[in-house]
Amino acid sequence: CVKSSRDTLEALLAPHGHRVLTAYWECRQRLWDLPVEPLLLNHTFILLEIDGGELVVCTERYGEQLEVMLGEGHLMQTFATTFRATGERRCALAGQTRFAVGPKAGAPRLTVSGFLAWLNGPMLRMWEPYCFFRANG
Repeated sequence: CVKSSRDTLEALLAPHGHRVLTAYWECRQRLWDLPVEPLLLNHTFILLEIDGGELVVCTERYGEQLEVMLGEGHLMQTFATTFRATGERRCALAGQTRFAVGPKAGAPRLTVSGFLAWLNGPMLRMWEPYCFFRANG
């Protein structure tokens, strides 16, 4: 688990660069554990499935940090939906939807190295200061 800097992100993901992204989950975490809450207030993070679920990468923006975790399939999915990269326990999930990517979804093949290049290139250039209301509206 890393709070990303370019070097630590590279060290975490580059050894798996040849592996293929096969799906992603968009996970929505409630901001607090109450029986009723406004639908628009949640925190979203993404789980990326690699090689049919052999590995899972969790990526989430928390404030001005990009937090990334990598681990074995089902174990990482369970951990990442329960805890942040910092070890802080999450509130309950409000939703989790799986979407296939790559050739099975009629799209180009996506690799971990391509994802890493996107994180260090276009995503980094478009990074804007965090605004709670824009992020949850």
